[in-house]
Parts: sequence; C-alpha cells; structure tokens
Amino acid sequence: MPASYEFYRTVGLEWFVHALLIADGLYLLCDGRQGRIPRWLFDTLSGLFCLALVPITRLMPLFSTQGSAVWFFFVAVAAATLGMAALFLRQSFKSCVGYDVFYIVLLLLWKMICSPLYSRERQLPPGLYIGLDLALTGLLWVLLILMTTLFFRVRMDLRLSDPPKSLALAYLFPVSFFVYYFLYATGMSLNEDLSRAVLCLIILLNLPIMYYISATVLQGYNDKVRLDRALQRSKTELERYRFSEELDRQIKQERHELKNNYFYIQMLLKEGRYADIDDYLTREIGERIESLEAVSTGNAMLDYILTQKIAEARAKGIQVFTEIAVQDRLPVAEGPLCTVLLNLLNNAMEACAGQEQADLRITVRQVQGYLLLKITNPVTVDPTLANPGLETTKADRKRHGFGLKVLRSTVASQSGTFQTTVADGRFQATVMLPTSQAPESRA
Repeated sequence: MPASYEFYRTVGLEWFVHALLIADGLYLLCDGRQGRIPRWLFDTLSGLFCLALVPITRLMPLFSTQGSAVWFFFVAVAAATLGMAALFLRQSFKSCVGYDVFYIVLLLLWKMICSPLYSRERQLPPGLYIGLDLALTGLLWVLLILMTTLFFRVRMDLRLSDPPKSLALAYLFPVSFFVYYFLYATGMSLNEDLSRAVLCLIILLNLPIMYYISATVLQGYNDKVRLDRALQRSKTELERYRFSEELDRQIKQERHELKNNYFYIQMLLKEGRYADIDDYLTREIGERIESLEAVSTGNAMLDYILTQKIAEARAKGIQVFTEIAVQDRLPVAEGPLCTVLLNLLNNAMEACAGQEQADLRITVRQVQGYLLLKITNPVTVDPTLANPGLETTKADRKRHGFGLKVLRSTVASQSGTFQTTVADGRFQATVMLPTSQAPESRA
C-alpha cells in the first residue's frame, strides 16, 4: 500500500471528514450561527476532537475484541459531534441528539454495505482496492450532505414536553439497528441463523413504525387533495358572488341611463328626426343590450358562469359562439359542474391571449345520459407535442398548474371522462359528466 494511503487510514482522516460534515449539519440545523463560535471553527474542532478520541477508544476493553476494526471510529465521531453540540449548541441540544443518531446510523449502514469490499482487501490489487475505497468514501460524504438537505426540508422538532412514547417511536429504528451493529462489530459470537433472527426481530419491531409513516404520508396527501378541492370550491363561490355583484351593478346603471335614453328618444320623435333615432338605437342601445346579454337555460349556476365568462371573453376581443341545449333542472351536482366549466373556460381564454381574431366555441348539451362540455380555441402549434401532460408553463410552478389537476380529479370523482385533441389548428377539450336521469333537451 502507498505510504500516503496508509497514513490516511492510520490517522483516520476519513473519519475526520465524517465528523466535520456531521458537525456542519448540526451547526446549520440547530441555529449555531446565533451561538458563540464561527461555523468553520466549530466544524474543524469537531473533526480534531474526533481524531483525539480515537486513541482513547482504542484503549477501552470493549473495543479491543476481534471484529471491532472501525467500531471505535463510530464512537469517536458520535462523542465528538455531540460533545461540541453540548458545549456550543445548548439551546438545541435535544434536536442535535436526534439528528446525530440518524447520521451515525447512515455511517453504520454504509460501512455494512461496503463490507464485501473490505473483506477482500488482500485478494484485490492494491490500486483497485484503494480506488474503490476512496470512491465509496466520497460517495458517503455526498450522502451525508444529502442527509443534511433532507433534514432541512423536514425538520425534527424534539421538545422537552414530548411524551416518552413519541421519543421511543422516533428513536426505535436507529437505536435497534445500532444494537445490531454493536453485536456484529464487537465480534460477539453470532452464528448465521442467530444473526438473521436478530435482524428480522429488528425489522419486525420497526414494522408498525413503517406502517405509521406510510399511513401518515398517504393521509397527508389526501388532506392536501381535499384542501385543494375546498380552495377551488371557495374560489368558485367567490366568482359567483363577484358576478352577481357585477350584474346587479350593471342593472342599476342601465336602469339609471334608461331614463335619459327615454327622454332623448322622445325629443328626437317630437323633432321628427327618425334617421337619428334609428342610428341611436343601433349604435348605443344595441351595444348596451349585447353587453348585458345573459345566458338563460333555467340552471342558475350554469347561467352565472356562462354569462360572466362570455362577457369577459368579449371584453378581451374574443368572439364567442355557443351551442347550449340542456333541460331546466340539470341532474348534475353544481359544485363539480362549476369547477369543470370554470377551469375549461379559463384555460381556453388564456390560450387565446395575444392571438388576433381569436374565438371560443362553447358546446353544452345532454347526450345519452351524459352532460357534454366541449370548449375549442385556436392554436398556432400543437401544445401536446412538447407538453403531453399539459403541465403549466408559467415560471412559478408552485403557485400555478393546479387548474388542470383539479379538473381531472373532479371529473374522475364524478366517474366522467376528460380528453383533449388538436385538429385543423384548434385545441378541443371535452368533458363528459354522467347525469342522474335521462335527458330532456331544450334549445
């Protein structure tokens, strides 16, 4: 073996770096920047403290047994990092213990994974063995950094008020595995069957925790979905309120102006200016009636949404063509219908932004026990070619892109279908929602 590699192994420089990386993670996670020591000094002292403890742990009887080749290094790393945390991170020491336990277990697991390489040290060419050992050690350092990143994303908040049961659940896996490795590394005589039995017992003890974690993750996801739907319903109700308020304001305004129009037309009649009357009715009154045009199907929710969105589209210079044929009392739940229709119209109107002579074609009718919702808008290129999932293209993906997900989820919850097609320069979104009774169409 090269002298430099022998020095690297004898002194334990690898473990110096392990201690330094773990100490750095503890410093960042436990608000060490508010303490009395700089970060670089805290990390360096932790690494040096680890190297200083190695000779001491070698002298202890427990670590002099056969098979304890690196066991004392683990003890030195844990003692050094926790000792520095106790000195300089007192306010967060309890959390430091929790993080440190998982760091040490990561080291234990990695060394056990690498044990087949270590057992073949004398059988492999020195150059190959050294290369593999250094490469695996570098990969372990990367894993330690990734573990710190994970801790940053999901903090371990251990408080003095936490009940013993919670602490037991948090530490059961790392501590039980630590015990297993202790039996393995200290050379205690365990035949293969007994070793396998101990490992299975550890897994068995941790099985309820694994289930609890899985159930918690799934429950959290389901809660998020329910919250997203509740938020969408709230937005829908808010849009309904705003539309009602806007419609009421328009009616009051038109009622006020109607008196002025009446007196003006009466004056033109008295003066015999019939051509001016015709021009005034066509130019002024016609435009106002068109702006106040409302869809009337006998379904309040459907009328609200279509009237509002058609007026909004025309205000943006988008032509709107409609085909609506539904019965007076539509046998579809208002909540899902509102969510689906609003998302379809909003997406189509966004796609029309910036296009000249853009138009929307809206179809709402009942077909063989289903409510058909079909919205088409012009496109210059097929969006599904570069973006098959139709994910949001907006810069802030965390705040956008929920509309289509909510749409698909809502349609699926109603046992409906949703599909998109592109043909002849037009994008078409089609939703089929089952109705609870046979259709009675009305134009």
